[in-house]
Amino acid sequence: MDLFSMEENTQITRDKFPMIGKIIQRNDNSLSCERTLSLESDCYLDHHRFNNTPFLPGVIGLELFAELGRILFPNKTIQRYEDIHFLSGIRLKKDNPITIYTNIIASDNIADVVITSISKGFSVNKSNSKVHFTAKMVFGSRVRERQKIPVLKKLPMLTGEYIYQILPHGSSFQVLAELNSIENEMIAVGSFRKRQLFGWKVKELLTEPFILEAGFQAIGLMDFIINGRAGLPSKIKQITYFETDDKPYFIVGRENSKKRGFFDFSVLSKKGNVHVEVTDFQMVEINFGDTSSILEKLRSHRIRQMLHIPKKTWLEVIDKHLFLDKLSREPDFVRTFLRNDEFDELEGLNEKDKTERLLELFALKRSLRVVLRSRKMLNFKLEKDEIGNYYCSHKGKNVYLTMVEEIDYLLVLASRKRKDGLDFYDEREKIKEKIEAIRDKK
Repeated sequence: MDLFSMEENTQITRDKFPMIGKIIQRNDNSLSCERTLSLESDCYLDHHRFNNTPFLPGVIGLELFAELGRILFPNKTIQRYEDIHFLSGIRLKKDNPITIYTNIIASDNIADVVITSISKGFSVNKSNSKVHFTAKMVFGSRVRERQKIPVLKKLPMLTGEYIYQILPHGSSFQVLAELNSIENEMIAVGSFRKRQLFGWKVKELLTEPFILEAGFQAIGLMDFIINGRAGLPSKIKQITYFETDDKPYFIVGRENSKKRGFFDFSVLSKKGNVHVEVTDFQMVEINFGDTSSILEKLRSHRIRQMLHIPKKTWLEVIDKHLFLDKLSREPDFVRTFLRNDEFDELEGLNEKDKTERLLELFALKRSLRVVLRSRKMLNFKLEKDEIGNYYCSHKGKNVYLTMVEEIDYLLVLASRKRKDGLDFYDEREKIKEKIEAIRDKK
């Protein structure tokens, strides 16, 4: 049967049009479809949760728009989207399915598209529908474009592993390999493996949603690090697609110097060929809970990255305020690192000295975990040499510990070479300057 002459209410072939569902109305220049989203049929939704509620990713909404356009105009190519609004998140409350309705109305090479849902208990024709996503879709030929190839720093600001300790995305949406740097512009590297989003084999997706998703996430991280805001996509002025045969690699973005809160980004190949360009990307701030601890962890991570410690050493950076907060909320956590003899040592101390000693012991033992390849801090016995410096003896070899306290941080370097610690201590003035720069930077 010819796909484009199918009768109304006929199920669309899922491997070609995975987001359509079924057509409920069709004319020459318009089309409406119905689609029920569920965790069973759309397993990727389980990997896109915020406050433990599954949300339809904005990039998948754009894919749905593109599939409508392809059905209505099978011989036309999407050149760009304009005036995109993510007005209300499409969420599966209590993990329950939701039915959405998508409409396209076209005139020449421009189409208006919208996703709505109907409150339970009302018919599709009722006027009380909720509008979720809207956009204009422009058809036309794609051109080729190149941009300057960005230069990566050898030591990235954040690796993928650390990024997804911050972002709540599950494995299907972990599309960033690293956030390399944020200086005059943001530079990130994507991780564009082939992923199976649905519960069946899909031949192709029309809008390369993972490429856009990588840009959304990278800009979100940039805004979070610079401005301390956690947000989701809200509005986009334009998304333009380009012709290229190369694989995507770089994400390059910047905040608009004239309009605060507006960002532009491009996704490029290793040769600088542009895949997609996004202008005036805005986010709406949402509540991810208390983000202060995440910001402090980021700052600690950046301190570690900036100091360029020697190979085969480990620098532990402990934020004093975070430690004190954890101690007040979970006083029993000290049993994870204190030995019996260390408990005895604390007995005769006043409250202030006891807290300072606990912080010191925690920092020293945390620094040993990586070098000794063990997380059992209770097994680490700290000793002092003849001049009062700490070390830990392990399997007949010593690990030397050097502690530097600057501003709100306690830094401990663990190394099997004593001279590494001495060099680190001699650099404390530079360390202080770098910490101040990170702490004071918005």
